[in-house]
Amino acid sequence: LMKGAPTFAAKRVGDWGTRYAFTNLIELKVKRWTGRSQNQSLPYSQRIVCSSLGGLASAASTIPLDVLVANIQSASAAGKKVSSLDSFRNSFHSGGFRSVFGFATRGFRARALHVMLTTVVVKTGTQFFQDHFDPPLSS
Repeated sequence: LMKGAPTFAAKRVGDWGTRYAFTNLIELKVKRWTGRSQNQSLPYSQRIVCSSLGGLASAASTIPLDVLVANIQSASAAGKKVSSLDSFRNSFHSGGFRSVFGFATRGFRARALHVMLTTVVVKTGTQFFQDHFDPPLSS
């Protein structure tokens, strides 16, 4: 039951941590470009773009770990004990750096689209609905 759990936990931390970090960084840059202060909110259309770009950057930075987790889990399901290092070594020995790069980016388009959409929904969509159904009090 716990095979691959440490790698999977690291994947989740890296995944959601980078989604928020990249999105917040991009929002800060957009605020500077548009002359807004850090305390001012961006319009939802700009927040959606920022969340999409943050999700894309997150997918690009975490896809190697995603592929690694999937390979470890599939090897474990087949009854083999495979570590992260073993998986990397096997990929390198079968085709050098080209194989490692292909291994680390397998399924990128689908992963990027998924991460972009879920980041928009979680980071921007939830705030939209919260503001709509429970608007902030005016001072």
